[in-house]
Amino acid sequence: MSYESGDLDYDFEAGVMVLVGGARLRYREIDLSAGRMVFHRGTRALEAEGLPDSTGRVMDLPVFRRTGEEVRGLRMTYNLKTGQGQVTEGRTTFERKFLYGATIRTARDRTIRIRGGALTTCSLDHPHTDFYCLDLKVIPDDKAIARSVLFRVAGVPLVWVPFYVFPIKKGRHSGILTPSVGSNARDGLFLNNLGYYFGSSAYWDAVYEVYRDTCA
Repeated sequence: MSYESGDLDYDFEAGVMVLVGGARLRYREIDLSAGRMVFHRGTRALEAEGLPDSTGRVMDLPVFRRTGEEVRGLRMTYNLKTGQGQVTEGRTTFERKFLYGATIRTARDRTIRIRGGALTTCSLDHPHTDFYCLDLKVIPDDKAIARSVLFRVAGVPLVWVPFYVFPIKKGRHSGILTPSVGSNARDGLFLNNLGYYFGSSAYWDAVYEVYRDTCA
């Protein structure tokens, strides 16, 4: 394990190390950075959070990186021994999709569980469209399984389903398309990609689009 920071305070008796100012810790494939970080030697638990600047604005929020994975949030806890962590008001990405959650939990096998989260293909802080999910389980390079899913456009609820599976495998494969909203001078505002993609072989494929709407 290696670490660095502007200030370092180590309590040998309690086995607690506090890193403040540009704190960064690396352990195997894990890379964690934050404004302030606390490491408990006995339990091998980490706590990370940002630091307020002179105006009171919190800066240097925690960023957790692991092979093929990046999670950002307001506050993080992670246990190096168990490989389990929790992120408050977090955001992560996978296969060109963005995922936000009130609480995000990570496991050693890279499985992610989200409570009160939203999945979207829009990179904006306030996405044009998203799927709000009461519960969401993400299995890397396979699928995201959601319960109580609400499809929203500009924050307005349109469609609700009790259960939905989002395929997130890499490369070409059959699966449900993720709807998106866009606009241009010719069509105005439009919604497309609500359908299913058939990638039956390397030589042919097909798209069944159940909905495409445009409005000036």
